Amino acid sequence: MMFVTMPENEVKDIQDKFDSLTFKQQKAAIKGALTSSASILKRQTARNVDAAPFRKNDQIKGMKGVRHKNRIMSAESSFATVYLYSWNRILEGGTVLRTTKKGYNRGTIKGYHFFRDAKQQTENQVFSEMENNLLKSIHKRWNRNQK
Repeated sequence: MMFVTMPENEVKDIQDKFDSLTFKQQKAAIKGALTSSASILKRQTARNVDAAPFRKNDQIKGMKGVRHKNRIMSAESSFATVYLYSWNRILEGGTVLRTTKKGYNRGTIKGYHFFRDAKQQTENQVFSEMENNLLKSIHKRWNRNQK
């Protein structure tokens, strides 16, 4: 992860601005930053799914298999979850050799790891985007309150 170092007086200023906002405004600022950052990972995962070699006859649509949710409990505990939906979970990690009770072989599925690769490709971009969007959102909402 890459974090921008700011002077202590700027950090204090941003904290004061954030504290002066109502909880609803704080929640909106956090939610906007989380959503925009999670969408970066979501789009990259969808690109990786679309580029994967298992797609025959357009069976799997990339964006349909990747979801994200924001969880905002309080100003201190907020997080976004990007997760795989439906068959994409199986295609991500693959499966072991499967057999029936009678011993018939049902094969394996090779893991393509498109989600893990997307995370590695966009991790720095996601965190820097989240930080920038959160700062912009706090300033925007604080300026709106001052009018």
